[in-house]
Amino acid sequence: MKIIYVMDPLCGWCYGNSQTISQVYEQYNSDFEFDLLPGGMFAGRNAQVQGRMAGYIRQHDRHIQTTTGAVFGEAYFTSLDNPALLLDSEPPSRAIVTVRTLWPDQLFPFAAQVQAARFQQGKNLNEAETYAGICQVLGLDKETFLSHFSSEEMKRLTQETFRQAATYAQAYPTLLLENGRSLQLLSSGYTPAKALVQKISSIKILSS
Repeated sequence: MKIIYVMDPLCGWCYGNSQTISQVYEQYNSDFEFDLLPGGMFAGRNAQVQGRMAGYIRQHDRHIQTTTGAVFGEAYFTSLDNPALLLDSEPPSRAIVTVRTLWPDQLFPFAAQVQAARFQQGKNLNEAETYAGICQVLGLDKETFLSHFSSEEMKRLTQETFRQAATYAQAYPTLLLENGRSLQLLSSGYTPAKALVQKISSIKILSS
């Protein structure tokens, strides 16, 4: 059985849900296969200049912080003052797809670090150097990462991943259980860790 997480690295609710997902992954990655698919929420024609949305994003993320307990860093809120920044899901999604391809066992930790880079540290996810720093934190070879990250193959795989994600979910975050040909929704939107752990534990007991 496989647990599939569909998210977007620029999605505030996905960041709010990140502690839940990290706990689920740490607790169950020896019992289930895990996969993570970035959805491309702000990719292509949906990319937006930050200045058009900064007021909404600031208010929205304060609400997410209150609801989920996830801490949005002051550096992040300061970064919202840059009106020219392009909100484009493709570069961070491509970084995640690159690690998914090269080091699948580091996929979930890497995605969590990408979210922290934006929502805690206020870093620019359009810059390759942001991911080089994350590679160093996780002990991944940054030169290998960078050479693959910039390749046409990874750009193609990222678009393919967007299409695959769309077959599983239209909203983020979404967590699914795939068992053969059957697909079960585990959660959609923010879900407290305790509720999700109880649900997955019940599935584990029934399948054992």
